Amino acid sequence: MTPFTITDELAKTFVNDKRSDLSSYTQITDPAAKILGKSKVFILKRIQLNALAGLLDDFTQLISAHEACSIYPTRILNLNGLSSLSPIAARNLAWNRGYLSLNGLRTLSAEAAEGLSKHKGFLSLDGLTELKDDVAELLSHQRGYLSLNGLLELSNASARWLGTYRGEYLSLNGLESISDTAADSLAALDRKIMEGRKNIFDVPAEVYNHFTGNLYLNGLKEISESIAKSLSRTWNRLGLDGLVQLTDANASHLAQKFGTVYLNGLQCISDEVAACLLCNEGVVLNGIKVLSDATASHIANYKGSHLYLNGLETLSDPIAEALGNYTGWEVHLNGLNSLTDSAAYSLARNRSSRIYLNGIKELPDLIAAKLAKHNGFLNLNGVESLTDESARKLAMHKGGLSLQGVSHLSDEAAMALGMYKGFRLCLDGLAALTDNAAFGLGAFGGQLCINGVAILSETAAHGLCRTGKKSLSLGGISLIGESVARCLAMLDAGSLDLDGIIELSDSVASRLSLFQGECLSLNGLLGLSEAAAENLSKFRGYLNLMGIEQLSNKALRHLASQVGPGAIPNMNASGVRFRDLNRSDLECFAKM
Repeated sequence: MTPFTITDELAKTFVNDKRSDLSSYTQITDPAAKILGKSKVFILKRIQLNALAGLLDDFTQLISAHEACSIYPTRILNLNGLSSLSPIAARNLAWNRGYLSLNGLRTLSAEAAEGLSKHKGFLSLDGLTELKDDVAELLSHQRGYLSLNGLLELSNASARWLGTYRGEYLSLNGLESISDTAADSLAALDRKIMEGRKNIFDVPAEVYNHFTGNLYLNGLKEISESIAKSLSRTWNRLGLDGLVQLTDANASHLAQKFGTVYLNGLQCISDEVAACLLCNEGVVLNGIKVLSDATASHIANYKGSHLYLNGLETLSDPIAEALGNYTGWEVHLNGLNSLTDSAAYSLARNRSSRIYLNGIKELPDLIAAKLAKHNGFLNLNGVESLTDESARKLAMHKGGLSLQGVSHLSDEAAMALGMYKGFRLCLDGLAALTDNAAFGLGAFGGQLCINGVAILSETAAHGLCRTGKKSLSLGGISLIGESVARCLAMLDAGSLDLDGIIELSDSVASRLSLFQGECLSLNGLLGLSEAAAENLSKFRGYLNLMGIEQLSNKALRHLASQVGPGAIPNMNASGVRFRDLNRSDLECFAKM
């Protein structure tokens, strides 16, 4: 037995110690495979077996037929060390509904492809450098996400089969060129079919044999006009990040596309190309560093839902003014590290729901005052520190405000932000919170996110919850006492997120059950005592327990008796939400 073999002793250690790692082992014994395959802990962990050179058919049946992984698409299974896959192993692995990575495979037989075709999740086969037509036909039946980024070429017949793929994501980023016929097959949805229809669900049923998901061809360095015309018929996202230049004619064709087009490889574009691309539903141009002032009118008239210009390092006044007139859903300008007074004034006029300026690290008081006049969600996550005056200016903003880069907040700044009238305030970068700062922030009445704070005193908890009506997210706290829980239960509206808590005492559960809001999230818990479950069952809102792995029947009965908001008594209308509970426990819960 080699020193890199997973033995039954190692398997038991892995099951009992969640910090253990099996990523460097190349072989596994039959007893070890049975131990791991039958273990719920193994099923629910991120499984890294990338060095494993051979996989036993029985082992794949054990790890994939387990009750938990056939229900929940949450498992990540990396088996990139495999160089071959038997048809039996492929069929067994197809039951895994999460992320399945088999990037070590250089070839795939039709029999194994047939097994994998039943997979419903993210399937990565990036190690394949060629694709036989019969294998392409079989893989086209897979549903979910299919990654074939290792392919260097694609035959017309294979493209025709992949054009019938009905998953959400097809990635072919390894292709550096593609034929006109292949491009036409991959873009089989004819634009004319969409005319007069509001969305894809209005399309006749016979069209659904064509691929309508997200198509990524980021390896293409150039495309012909005929290919651009074909790709313009794709639905949803189209990735062409490998293109370094785009002709006016090709831009004109891509402008006719439904959905978003990604062109992050372009570093500069002509005014004519800009005019064409800014007719699209969404455009991602993060490689553009400078836009000419002549494109300003096109930006001002752009009707798409989102605009990504994260490569821009400076913003001229005409471009800033044009962006101020943009009315889409969101605009991304994360490449800017500073703003002039006039640019800040123009951007504040922007009527988008969200504006992203995460590249700005220092926020002068005057710029803060200008940006505060924006009425949407303002993202300033690059700002590392905030003066008291800037905090007072930003408190006048009325949308949503995200300052996740701020690691320290003075008591005065906290008092100022506590007067913020927006619906959400994100301060996840704060690692600690003084009692006075907590008292100041406690005046805020919207959704307050402080997920970086690991320890909260009773006084700070009382200060945060003193106004009652707010949603509070404290995902960084792993343990709370009864006194802090009593303070948190003072909230009488919104949601309380405590997803970092991994253990919950019976008394703390009793205190939290008094929370009067709509949703209580304890997704970090792996288990609950029967007394804690009984106490939590008294909560009358939605109770999220997504991390629970095991519960006794008595605990299940307690939680099944919990009545969710608006529920009809005696109709099993519990507001409890599970994810990682096994099938037998869920069936037991449903019958109670």
